[in-house]
Amino acid sequence: MGSVIAHILRDLTAAEESCTLEWPREIRNLLLRTKEEKDRNFLRESQIKKHLKEYASILAEHNQHYEQEDRKARLKSTGGKRGKPKCSKDHNLYRVLLKHRNELLRFITDPQIPFDNNQAKRDLRMLKTKMKISNQFKTEEWMQTNLDIRAFVSTAIKQDKNILDTIQEAYLNPHDSALLAV
Repeated sequence: MGSVIAHILRDLTAAEESCTLEWPREIRNLLLRTKEEKDRNFLRESQIKKHLKEYASILAEHNQHYEQEDRKARLKSTGGKRGKPKCSKDHNLYRVLLKHRNELLRFITDPQIPFDNNQAKRDLRMLKTKMKISNQFKTEEWMQTNLDIRAFVSTAIKQDKNILDTIQEAYLNPHDSALLAV
């Protein structure tokens, strides 16, 4: 869901520019503020509840507005068309944020879920660069070895371990290293 948040932030910024309502800016600020708090420290239960309540409150304030928009759109739609009537982009974004709030806000409730997946994207970008520019992977075996090493180092970083010590430990005791199960 991490990469989805980056897209949601872009959509919220676009909605801010095109929508006269304040909720896109409020939701975007809430998400970014929550990320900052989580980055500084794990969120306490009281903080989590506060952020979830604020999110629900912001959307609830505008529920009546979008229900009226739905009614207007249904009245305007001609008899021969099927499906839901066309809605504005901010209306569609509002629906997504309301419908998928649990998945979107999981980074708040679960300390293991990152706000975004930028690290995964950076890891892939490096691989693509080596493939295109450096032509490093002459065989599939070379590529697999590179991927194994990168995964090993990335896991060590995520587990807050010293990289050099971890590599040395894995080299000296290859069967004992818990990191080798990457």
